[in-house]
Amino acid sequence: MQPGSNPPAPVAARPSVIVNGVPLTAAQLEDFKQRYGAYPAAGDWWYDARSGLFGPRGGPAVSFMFPGHDYAPLDERASLGNTNVFINGRQLPIAEVNVWAQLVGGPVMPGRYWFDAQGNVGYEGMPYPIGNLYQLVQGRAAQGAGGGAGGDNGWNTRFSAGNYNSDNSAGYVSIPGVGVLGSYGVD
Repeated sequence: MQPGSNPPAPVAARPSVIVNGVPLTAAQLEDFKQRYGAYPAAGDWWYDARSGLFGPRGGPAVSFMFPGHDYAPLDERASLGNTNVFINGRQLPIAEVNVWAQLVGGPVMPGRYWFDAQGNVGYEGMPYPIGNLYQLVQGRAAQGAGGGAGGDNGWNTRFSAGNYNSDNSAGYVSIPGVGVLGSYGVD
């Protein structure tokens, strides 16, 4: 450095992010920042490119992001599941199977399923869906099958679902992969 010259600008530290067992490259981190407005949280994550679901390695799904990122392939053991319920090749842990059971209104049978970003669900190896999770949840809410809360004010997003009765004396909020976060007035 020459006397009187300015020191180089500091380089912003990039988080250490591992997705599906492989560290993200500088280009992948920059692409993430462009799409989402910030770098991803540091950590060891799994990501399902077909559905956009993601979660911490060894844990259940915690949320969605855009599908189709070109990261390493998803490992069936990414969530350390032991339920024999597989979605897009990942074996689900019991907590996540329980959330799926709440969403579909009944038990989830062991098997291999696919799930896409539009909510379509099907059997692995079959190209056509057997249903749409988002439409199913909306239909159940409209019919009053909201799990004891009255079912008349059901709502859902890609990230959560909930319901409350007409006088708001009972209700709940649930997040896929996490379960019911809170409820009130429900015995």
